[in-house]
Amino acid sequence: MICKAITELNEYNALVIPVEEGKGIVTELPAAVNEAVSLAAEGFVGKKSETKVLTMPVEGKLVSVILIGLGDGSGHPKNRFTAFAVAMQECKKVKAEKVTVLMDNAPNLCKCPNVKMKAVEAFHLANYSFNQFKTHPQESPVKEVSFLSSDAEAMAHAVWEGNICAEGTMKARDVVNTPSMAMSPEDLAKEARKAGAACGFNVRVLEKEQILA
Repeated sequence: MICKAITELNEYNALVIPVEEGKGIVTELPAAVNEAVSLAAEGFVGKKSETKVLTMPVEGKLVSVILIGLGDGSGHPKNRFTAFAVAMQECKKVKAEKVTVLMDNAPNLCKCPNVKMKAVEAFHLANYSFNQFKTHPQESPVKEVSFLSSDAEAMAHAVWEGNICAEGTMKARDVVNTPSMAMSPEDLAKEARKAGAACGFNVRVLEKEQILA
């Protein structure tokens, strides 16, 4: 799956809108989706863990509007991470191939660079699956997630950082999820060396005698 930063709305099958509690829809929307978003936003407060999905035809195609509540900013930051992960799950349910996230609709909570980065990471990790040993793996329908923000530079950096963090976590998950019959200590050492060579850090592998010494 590709995550990228954009400054103009492009093609999408799902529109994810983060909503701060009590703030509603504050970002400018294209005329084509105004009706769909207005219907979805009816009665939506934006409380923590609140989610709403509405799918309807827009300009001859089905578009899903997915609202996610970010709360009022209190509580642990992981609540925002979880909200974006839930959004990804909803995108998979509606089988959206291209997703756009309107980050500007949560100007207070999403102005923090770390929140932007964690949003990107959350989408990646919620899309993760371990298919190596499955006869019939279930592939995610989501191929591309675009993060629309007026602060193009900050969003581009957040996407870059989020992609790297998610890639490292997913690689670790692959290693942990691989059964021991396919991931011996020697194999694990090889994976560590490969990661070090690719990312530029030193790896020291200890043999049994060195460990016991």
